[in-house]
Amino acid sequence: MLTDQALALTPNTPFLTRIDDLDIGERHLSPAQPSHVVEAVERAKALMHDRFADALTVDDMAEAALFSKYHFTRLFRDVTGVSPGRYLAAVRMAHAKHLLRTTDMKVVDITVGIGYSSVGTFSSRFRLHVGISPTQYRTQARGEQPAPLLEAA
Repeated sequence: MLTDQALALTPNTPFLTRIDDLDIGERHLSPAQPSHVVEAVERAKALMHDRFADALTVDDMAEAALFSKYHFTRLFRDVTGVSPGRYLAAVRMAHAKHLLRTTDMKVVDITVGIGYSSVGTFSSRFRLHVGISPTQYRTQARGEQPAPLLEAA
């Protein structure tokens, strides 16, 4: 459950409105798709932005898009250039980075608040995605000095 601080971050937060604003990496786009396909993918993306903290499955996303999960996965990749799972992970990481920069929430609370059940898994994926740990990211993003290490006596 998200805290009141995190609830202030609504799904329509401006920094998450365009796919180009998400740190997804290299994308492989297919030629333009029919409008009904693009609209279906937009419905699935809206679901991911609205419910990023939930345990969403490809079945949930496909249901929102009104396609079978196999057809949906292929169409989503064609339209966005990435898989639905990779897109959802990028949405979650964008929220995590925002919360690390703008709140004093504990990493464990952010972990649960963005849909991960394990701090270890979140921290590992954050490090893979961003290149540094969540705590290091917070320190750097805020321009703070890292806390000195305790010296052995």
